[in-house]
Amino acid sequence: MMSKRDRDQAILPWKKHRKNASMQRSKKDSATFTRQQETGSEKRKQTEHQEQVLEERARHASVNEAQQESGKDLSKIETDTTRQIAELEQRLLQQIKKQTGAKEDILPAKPSCGI
Repeated sequence: MMSKRDRDQAILPWKKHRKNASMQRSKKDSATFTRQQETGSEKRKQTEHQEQVLEERARHASVNEAQQESGKDLSKIETDTTRQIAELEQRLLQQIKKQTGAKEDILPAKPSCGI
């Protein structure tokens, strides 16, 4: 039978091997965990960036849409104003003709606003 000292001597390399294997496993698990945390962090940053880009695009789209609508509104206002000016010029010409009793055109028949 082996003495306790001989048995401890025989088991010592196995204990060292087991301790080293356990430390290696811990290091590997720690490295894996760290990689997972970094990957998760990168994904969150990427998602935040994508959200910011989408929000910026939406903001630009709404600004562009508002500009287009205001452009349409301005065009409509210009058209209406031009038409009203032409109508007023025609009425003015008719009133001048009535007051002067002129049978011929004293002012040009075309409105000055370009319609």
